[in-house]
Amino acid sequence: MTSSLCSVDPGKLEQDVHSAFAMLEQIRFVDALWSRRVEDWSNNSDIKTQISSRLGWLSIIDWIQPQVQKIEQLAKQVQANDFSDIVLLGMGGSSLAAEVMYRTIGRSKNAPKFLMLDSVDPVEIRRALEKTATSLFIISSKSGTTIETNSIAKEVRHRLEAEGCTNLGSKFIAITDENTDLHRYAVDQRFREIFINPSDVGGRYSALSFFGLVPAGLLGIPLETLLNQAALMATACRNEKPQLNPGLTLGVFIAVAAKAGRDKLTLIFPKRLASLSLWIEQLIAESTGKQETGIVPITSESLLPHYGTDRSAVVIELAGQETDPEIVARLKTTSCPILTIQMPDTNSLGSEFFRWEMAAATAGFLLGVNPFNEPNVRQSKKTTKKLLDIYSASGQLPLTEPDAITEDAKFLLSDSARQQLKNKEPCHFLDLLTTDDYLGLLAYLPTSEIKIKEILKNFCTTVSGISGHATTLGYGPRYLHSTGQLHKGGKRNGLFIIITAKPKNDLPVPNESYSFGILQQAQAIGDFVSLEADQRRALLIQLPTRDPNILNDTLTNLLPKTLTKNYSVES
Repeated sequence: MTSSLCSVDPGKLEQDVHSAFAMLEQIRFVDALWSRRVEDWSNNSDIKTQISSRLGWLSIIDWIQPQVQKIEQLAKQVQANDFSDIVLLGMGGSSLAAEVMYRTIGRSKNAPKFLMLDSVDPVEIRRALEKTATSLFIISSKSGTTIETNSIAKEVRHRLEAEGCTNLGSKFIAITDENTDLHRYAVDQRFREIFINPSDVGGRYSALSFFGLVPAGLLGIPLETLLNQAALMATACRNEKPQLNPGLTLGVFIAVAAKAGRDKLTLIFPKRLASLSLWIEQLIAESTGKQETGIVPITSESLLPHYGTDRSAVVIELAGQETDPEIVARLKTTSCPILTIQMPDTNSLGSEFFRWEMAAATAGFLLGVNPFNEPNVRQSKKTTKKLLDIYSASGQLPLTEPDAITEDAKFLLSDSARQQLKNKEPCHFLDLLTTDDYLGLLAYLPTSEIKIKEILKNFCTTVSGISGHATTLGYGPRYLHSTGQLHKGGKRNGLFIIITAKPKNDLPVPNESYSFGILQQAQAIGDFVSLEADQRRALLIQLPTRDPNILNDTLTNLLPKTLTKNYSVES
């Protein structure tokens, strides 16, 4: 496992990297971090307390290794019970790590099929719960109060009861912190197994804890191999010479690049590692995006005609897997600083999880933010709850009068966007893109609808191709638990388009006055309200149906009018 820093013309960035190395070595940053000394992080005692209470990921490998046997024993029991599917109910980075391991390494021959459900869209819920009677469900929530996870768990229980299941607890496994509502409920309902994670491990830093390894172990993924690789990386990340410390080197690189104006971190990975790039996206975005600073990860990007000078890049080369050489070559023509990581095989995922966690912590320190909190994530949760309370009382969700209404859509601009557009219509929203900006397309739509996914991706590619600006695509509500922190807490250089569309067949949330479709809409509106409160430029688009043609036409009409004739979203 090696990493190298290279660039066609590193210029001042290389000097800044070496200056950061010297500073970190002078203050003995590595020793202080591993020893839990947080004096250099902040002068604020509350912040120092917050940081010191979130450093459990540093020692998680030693903590989890004795637990592997318990996980493997459970895996044998699950296989013996002949479950057809394992469905993971969770949100954010803590659940995404299991998805990465499944997508990258795969499941063993005898393990059940695996599906992660991190959406409240009725289409996705129905798809995931097709085999409720023969499925095992993992409820994964650090806080134990995640509204999406708990709502879906209610639907699972409702279906099991309707099917006449008499031993409900045997169908569930819980992963949570001690003494949460989920912990108490799991004990009361006699869940098949309950895994209590260390409370000092944050969700996005929990890949190598129960949150990541229990689902992976049930799929027959070799945990000992993953942990052995992770332990080697953790040892390397104890090196007090920053340039010999792989996690520190990476963290310095992405932070120094961001401070130099290259805050769009372009991740160039082989297709086999596509899910890893999404895990990295949420880790870096949520860890650094606050106090009006941050790093914007760009994942799954196609070759573009040109790239702006706001880019830095990390390339992972996986043995036997091709990394797109054309994108790397194009970036080099812009003198883009590039760090390359050699990954020998997929079992090295454990080492990459730890490397990037170390990098996120280091980058947060250098950017002057607390990389372990997520203040704006709570902001959206509170707004959503208020909207649902209003809906429960009045039967409708509140929304300001739209700025424009067409036959197919309603458009609402945030105050900041409206002021900058002056008297222009919402269809000119993309005219607001300036040199340092990026576009975030945020879709509250089903993730499994291929046609819809293609339209969304092609729109992002088209905007990048026309403008040269970086684009990101996030699905709601999952992004609220990750990149949503960056959108509201990071630098004000994002334009955000939120898209909602009513589901054809909604689904009621058991024992609540609202449906999953209403919950989804409330989260979309709640995020728009939160973005507006933080003076972000946002456009909320509400579609009456999920007709792909309407979606495509609506997005096409947003493209700069002088160039629309040369590009179409579906081209």
